[in-house]
Amino acid sequence: MKKLSIATIIAFSTTSYCGISQATETRSTYAGIDAVYNSMKFKGGYGDNLFKKNAPGLNLFVGHMFHENFGAEAGFEYDKRMKRSVQVNGSELIGGVANTGIPYINYDSKVKQNHPYIGVVGKYGFLNNTFVSLMVGGSLSHIKANYVITGTSLGSLLNGTTRSYSKSKLIPIVRASVEHKFAEQFGIRGLIAWKNTSAIKMQAQENNTYVIKPKDSFSFGIGALYYF
Repeated sequence: MKKLSIATIIAFSTTSYCGISQATETRSTYAGIDAVYNSMKFKGGYGDNLFKKNAPGLNLFVGHMFHENFGAEAGFEYDKRMKRSVQVNGSELIGGVANTGIPYINYDSKVKQNHPYIGVVGKYGFLNNTFVSLMVGGSLSHIKANYVITGTSLGSLLNGTTRSYSKSKLIPIVRASVEHKFAEQFGIRGLIAWKNTSAIKMQAQENNTYVIKPKDSFSFGIGALYYF
């Protein structure tokens, strides 16, 4: 009986250890970087004729899978500041405000944005070391933009007139990705993401009559992962 009890305890301990080991193996912490290309248009008359629509950027991220199918990820996407010089006809709206009747006005504009985020991740493996995943979360997005008049058809009377915009807001973000783990600690992924940037409405700091309205943005990218 004593030998049987000892054997039972050893068997139970071994089974428990295997269970813990398997549970541990389903967990993985990772970090990495994505090269992204973000497209964010503006609504007609509310910035579409002033600002660049597309911008390259980088996304730094870290995540942890609590289970082989469920986890969480946090990251910080930073897009490059984009500049544009444009001539706008007098018939077009500028920041939602009608032009003064001047035949044309020249503008220099800048826009930049960043998107720190956190979300829950669902992952499913469908081929050897290849996974599809979906992340749903929130992004505390910040958009900063400004434009300045550099000349008009009537001369330099309005030169230097500036409108500046800046706002941060918590918005939804959804991202789908395909990930391939080609080594024990290294992988790559391709992704597409949607952000509800149309929820961000910005008034000019100099005159709140002037408003710009982004549309929802879409990002495409490819990244590298390191598994700890």
